[in-house]
Amino acid sequence: GTRITPTMIIVHSTANPRSSAMGERNWLLNPANDRPASWHYAVDDKQAVEAIPPGEVAHGTLDARANHSAIQVEICESGNRQQTLKHAAELIAWLLMEHKIAQTNVFPHRQFQKKNCPQILPAGPAWDGFITQVCAAITPPTAPSASMLLYSLGVPINATGWTAKETSSPSFARVLSVIVENFAELDKTPWCGELFRKIGERLGN
Repeated sequence: GTRITPTMIIVHSTANPRSSAMGERNWLLNPANDRPASWHYAVDDKQAVEAIPPGEVAHGTLDARANHSAIQVEICESGNRQQTLKHAAELIAWLLMEHKIAQTNVFPHRQFQKKNCPQILPAGPAWDGFITQVCAAITPPTAPSASMLLYSLGVPINATGWTAKETSSPSFARVLSVIVENFAELDKTPWCGELFRKIGERLGN
């Protein structure tokens, strides 16, 4: 397939109340399926299934430019909805970390096409709540909250904090300067609060 370097994730739902992740994958590969639509991952209340490697294009929207920049995730509408959304949030969090994609680059399908998709996550509280789930899944419990903010900007972060080598890096200094200049605004972001407080304490010493 055509190679891509993903810079965002597009979220869909299957609009099929009976299909599973494996069922969606099997249909994608079925010779009787003559639709050009495709995706990278499908997720249900039991598992996530890869259909196309994330480094290859999938045609999940009618926007060719978006398709060539995105990992496409299909959320199944069958089974235990709460468990399915939990699995989807964990999958997307892993993809963000694996491909160093910013959390702000997770979009619903409807943003690129006039289509009610993902229909199980309409705009407003449902979508916002799902993004909160994704953010919560990004950082392991042992690591500082929102450490991926720095990681995505090229600053290595580990579970125990920052080493002297890391804090002396130019990228770390650049991130700190941005945070200092915009501290009041950035600290209002809930999932980043703990990290910014920790940085604030370090700056105060």
